[in-house]
Amino acid sequence: MKKIMGILVLIIGVTLSGCVDGNSSEIEGLTKEQMDRYIEDYFQNNKDDLIDQLTEEEIDAIVAAYIEENREAIVGDYINDNADAIIDELTAEEIELIVLDWLEENPVENFVNTTYDLDSFDDAVTDMLDQAQGGVLGIIAISDYSGGTGSGVVYKKEGTSMYYLVTNEHVVVHTENVYLDGMLIESNPFPADDISIVYEKNGLLFTISEDVTLVGYDATTDLAVLTFESDEEFTVIPFGNSYEVK
Repeated sequence: MKKIMGILVLIIGVTLSGCVDGNSSEIEGLTKEQMDRYIEDYFQNNKDDLIDQLTEEEIDAIVAAYIEENREAIVGDYINDNADAIIDELTAEEIELIVLDWLEENPVENFVNTTYDLDSFDDAVTDMLDQAQGGVLGIIAISDYSGGTGSGVVYKKEGTSMYYLVTNEHVVVHTENVYLDGMLIESNPFPADDISIVYEKNGLLFTISEDVTLVGYDATTDLAVLTFESDEEFTVIPFGNSYEVK
């Protein structure tokens, strides 16, 4: 709107300048800046009357000139003010066209430069598996109610021979569920009292059955901790933070 008023000032200023008597001593003493200020003051004081005197064609011409000069800003302001409504009205085909146009103007290679070395990736995965394999051990658990097998991960070592192993609670605690008319009315846990650790070495299986202890368990998280003693060098796999995985 300020620019429209500026255009009006310019038009009216030219008109007033044409109407000024060039022989007037007062006008001859005015500088260009003073003349511009005089015209602007005159417009501000008489703008309502001056605007009323404009024809529809003159107003249309002024508005068209303003829009042409400020087209990008006008469109940008409208989109910013009505973005949600505009997006809601777009069809899937229109959105796809917009995305394709944007990608054409902004090729992916301009802002993403990724290379892959599959051989190095395979080697890294193989090394990781080889290293972790030495810390994943088998478990045989027998209770007064049942028996079963599973696996666990060595996560801690104390001294030269004491290892801590984390596994699932259901591997080392066997639960007897009592139902009545199809409804569970009672659950009786039976912690295993005979637990063995099984590991592989040079293609052979070995068993550790002495000094294996069930330290604790939690049915809610389905986790249990065992300790055992061995002179073997098992890999200790530390806990990670899933929020830091990239």
